[in-house]
Amino acid sequence: MDKKIFSLLCRTQFNIFCWELSVDKYKRYDKIISIFSAIVSSSSIATWAIWKHLDWLWAIIIAASQVLTILKPYFPYFKYATELNNKKHELKALNTNVAELWNKIQNKRISEKEASEAYFGFKKQIITIEDFETDFTPDKKTKEKAKEELNKFLKNEKLN
Repeated sequence: MDKKIFSLLCRTQFNIFCWELSVDKYKRYDKIISIFSAIVSSSSIATWAIWKHLDWLWAIIIAASQVLTILKPYFPYFKYATELNNKKHELKALNTNVAELWNKIQNKRISEKEASEAYFGFKKQIITIEDFETDFTPDKKTKEKAKEELNKFLKNEKLN
């Protein structure tokens, strides 16, 4: 049972790192889109005289901004960031409980039966937490970075 609990602890911590990295990435994407739209929208009239000689370029930029504004609701970055952030907090709370269970197992302060019941209870909670409204799958780069963070975490906590 202790290997299963340790594996669960690693899995939840890995997902926390993945989700934190993804939240940062999606917030950055959403911010870039918003800033671009705001700059182009607010400066379009003021800078038209400056762009008089390159009016075709300014027209393309304005058109791109308008298309981006129309398509922004279909870029789910803000929704991803919000959902992941909320679920990350739920998972962090659960991860603390799994770490506490791991500590009890290591210090032999819990029976095998109690540990097993807690383990399967946590697994059920994780299934609920990992059920996303959005279609979320972390990319390869995020997973690699999260793995590095997990290794640092395990080393710092002296867990491996």
